[in-house]
Amino acid sequence: MTNLAIILKKMTKTVSGSDIKEEFITEPLLKKYKINYSVGFKKDKLPKNTDLLIYSAAHGGVVNPQIIEGKKRGVKIFSQAEIIGELCQHFKNVIDIVHQ
Repeated sequence: MTNLAIILKKMTKTVSGSDIKEEFITEPLLKKYKINYSVGFKKDKLPKNTDLLIYSAAHGGVVNPQIIEGKKRGVKIFSQAEIIGELCQHFKNVIDIVHQ
């Protein structure tokens, strides 16, 4: 998700997120690109001006409280895979990397 956040930030989008309270190896990248995130997934932590939500299978996926709240608000919601597919449509050549 950090890579998606960085791509969107470079596209001049306002980006924030939610995660568990744990330091990850991506922390320096989030700080470098000034991408803030809140700890936990309570629905009240979803910013009021959110117009797009991207979720992964981690932390509940579509039953995550913030995703449920986003649906109630009419926010556009994409899975991580769906948004990668959307982004790839903007490029002539796309390379697929599969880890085994």
